[in-house]
Amino acid sequence: MRFDIEVKPFYDETFSSWFFRTAIANGTDSKSLALAVWKQNSLWYRDLDKYIPHDLIIQLSNQTMLSYQQIENLTLSPIIKMLAPDSLANKYKWGLLLPLGQKGSIRTNGLSFCPKCLSEEIPYIKKEWKTAWCVSCSAHDVQLVTTCEKCDHIFSPHTLSFEQTEIYRCANCDYDLRNSKLKQANKNATKLQSRLSKLAFENKKQISFPLHFKNKQDLFLSLNIFISFIAHIYHKDKYRTLLEELHIATIHKFTKSNNSTFCRYNIIDRGYLLSCAYEIFQYDTETLISLLQKYNVSKKILRRTYKTVSPTITYILSKLDDSKIRKPPRTVKKTITPKSKKEVEALFDKIRTAL
Repeated sequence: MRFDIEVKPFYDETFSSWFFRTAIANGTDSKSLALAVWKQNSLWYRDLDKYIPHDLIIQLSNQTMLSYQQIENLTLSPIIKMLAPDSLANKYKWGLLLPLGQKGSIRTNGLSFCPKCLSEEIPYIKKEWKTAWCVSCSAHDVQLVTTCEKCDHIFSPHTLSFEQTEIYRCANCDYDLRNSKLKQANKNATKLQSRLSKLAFENKKQISFPLHFKNKQDLFLSLNIFISFIAHIYHKDKYRTLLEELHIATIHKFTKSNNSTFCRYNIIDRGYLLSCAYEIFQYDTETLISLLQKYNVSKKILRRTYKTVSPTITYILSKLDDSKIRKPPRTVKKTITPKSKKEVEALFDKIRTAL
């Protein structure tokens, strides 16, 4: 079996977007087409934009004009292999990729979209929108949207039925997402996003930041650690002056997030944290170290819970103090025990002689 109508993917399109457009062109929907190709429709519980198993790519390549490599390139697998730390047991759990959106009772992020991009002649989902550092549309300079403004349902075009042939429709209430309200993007977050995306998706090799990074892996791992550091010290009064010296505004109010990892913050919080990281990246390494030393930032505070640290963070940690504030030794209080009858009588005898 081969598809009756072949759909050519865009160079920056996600796998799920191409698969949806192919399904609609052939008079069906994503779930039904998955059932026809792979004999199962439950695959959409996985994030196929991150990774597709080898055998499933082979089965699909036998039914379409796309080669094995072309199908894999529609996923984020090449980016993950290039940028995620080698020490990760499962690279596909890299913390700079957005989760699907909902797992059990946990509701978090999901797929982002640009209302203006969905208004174009052939709307599709871009791979960049799947990354946690992407908070705005590079083409239209507006903040991305993650939910339907009418029913607050996550954006999930792969769940649309064959009767809903437009990718810009909400899968839950059928609202036209092209009408979503537009918000201005965070300028510094957009500047950092642009550089990160060029390194990730355009294979740009030069890293142009005053803060020195050994390579791309070093940069992206350092980014995650710095963001975790800022989120941790943000509400601590003793670091407020440090944040001010780093030109980081302290008027932002964070919303509640699930386990506080960067990819699970909402898009506004992520935009703010990216703008903070942008300010940190404007310092050269030695100047940044001096600032951290000035405000007694310890190794433990900077490193947080990261088992793997980047070469840049390793160097900075080597310059920070690891000493802890020593508390005065605790004095052990003696237990007071009552005197015996004999001891009490002896005391009274002494008192009587003084009367």
